Amino acid sequence: MYKLKLALSACLIFIIVLTAFTPFLKNDFVNWDDNRYVAENTVIKSLSLNNTKHIFTAFYMGNYHPITMLFYSFEYQLFKLKPFGYHLTSLLLHLSNCFLVFFLTLLLTGRLPVALLTGILWGMHPLNAESVLWISETKGLLCALFYLWSIICYVAYMRENRIGKYYNLSLLLFILALLAKPMAVSLPLMLFLIDYMLKRKHGKAVFIDKIPFFMFSAIFGVISVFAQYRFGAVRGESLFNFLDKIMIAGYGIVFYLNKILVPIKLACIYPYPFRMGGFLPPQFFLPPFIIVILSLVVFFSRRHTSKLIFGSLFFLIAIIPALQFVPISISIVADRYAYLASIGILYLLGEGIVRLFAYNKKYCRLVRIFVVLLMLAVMSILFSSTRERCRVWNSSITLWNDVLEKYPNIAMAHNQRGLLFLGSGEYSEAYQDFKNAVEISSKNNKYITFKSDKYFYLNLGNCYRAAGSNKDALATFEDALKLYPDFDELYFNIADIYDSQGDTDKAILFYKKTLQINPKHVSARDYLGALNGRRQSLN
Repeated sequence: MYKLKLALSACLIFIIVLTAFTPFLKNDFVNWDDNRYVAENTVIKSLSLNNTKHIFTAFYMGNYHPITMLFYSFEYQLFKLKPFGYHLTSLLLHLSNCFLVFFLTLLLTGRLPVALLTGILWGMHPLNAESVLWISETKGLLCALFYLWSIICYVAYMRENRIGKYYNLSLLLFILALLAKPMAVSLPLMLFLIDYMLKRKHGKAVFIDKIPFFMFSAIFGVISVFAQYRFGAVRGESLFNFLDKIMIAGYGIVFYLNKILVPIKLACIYPYPFRMGGFLPPQFFLPPFIIVILSLVVFFSRRHTSKLIFGSLFFLIAIIPALQFVPISISIVADRYAYLASIGILYLLGEGIVRLFAYNKKYCRLVRIFVVLLMLAVMSILFSSTRERCRVWNSSITLWNDVLEKYPNIAMAHNQRGLLFLGSGEYSEAYQDFKNAVEISSKNNKYITFKSDKYFYLNLGNCYRAAGSNKDALATFEDALKLYPDFDELYFNIADIYDSQGDTDKAILFYKKTLQINPKHVSARDYLGALNGRRQSLN
């Protein structure tokens, strides 16, 4: 009978989650890293030995995630550039993770209703939708798969009570999680939490068996930071001092709690905080007080139950790598960062629903009816919100329209939408978006500069060129050089304009400057060679 209940629970999770995400199987690629990870990524086109070696020995897009790159390569061999296949594998990975969440919760609590509710709530929660809908976030799905399996094997090792195959498998899966996405660095701390939940006896073994986990966590943590800084994701982070970073981390914690409990105004990019007269904006001062109050509630609950501590710490430990102590993103928060962390809060929600339903004092029937109706209402809202997120991610234009409708002052969103307009020949719309991107970024440049900012000027200039106004394009590029004197593409585009106007001397001068900054700029070398060849033939 119990096995039948397990099978029915698994089927229910499968049906609900599958139905919630079915609309996105028709979605297209989006022009936010999907082109870099799949469509234009030459690294994934081959599964040869040399290419595989390159995948494991190189950074890509500011990350070291060879397992993810290898997975993309397998997908490419199967689906080429058909987005349906990539979406299908993402959905299958997410469904697998739902079953792992269900199984892990069951292992830790022994309560099937709690495990079922946790699996369903987590599986169809709209905050987790980004990880499933965005092809470029396959790394998060793979990381979670190995992360959860590693914890499950660790639980099996604890019950076996000796280091053996389950311990080794747990460590191996942890390494695979790190190779998929460095967010997995939090797992060693999570294992201490598992010890607490399962009431493991204190002793040297509690610390000794974590040493290999911490060692790999430290190694991959250093590699990740190095990869991000080498990529140049963010400059100017020194403007945020230690206290600022604590405040930003507090804001992040409250943000994720809020979005888990009230998932509204979700977007693929959220605004970055900027100083106001030397201080962070006012909304960053309230979260620390909220966190203190919540911490006190959790601390004093230990006398009655360990569950509140477990769920809260699960959330906190999993979210630590995303709290931007080292700024590495154009957004201090992102839906995808809560993919694993939300398990802790949704587990607590599942426990609360089951406890209310089991309330057996006076008016218990009314209480149960109320709980059932409330649960159905919550699930209906989450279900419909997730399906709405599927529609938002349908195409690049729907994605950026959604962001700008909710947060109109995000330069990156204007830039990405502008590229779409430019590609379709809608120059006036493209101009307005690029102009907005430049104006927003120029206001923010005094506080913090992102690697992507210089491309806003480049795209604005190219929009002028496409519309036939080389004069305005040249003025835009020259203004941008004052801010970004080492940006080779600006020199190249200026040279190209002079070349098209027949001003050979200036064209050669700027092609040479392009090559001084970037000797590997192939187009500049070719165009310069062609110009010199024409000049010699005329002489």
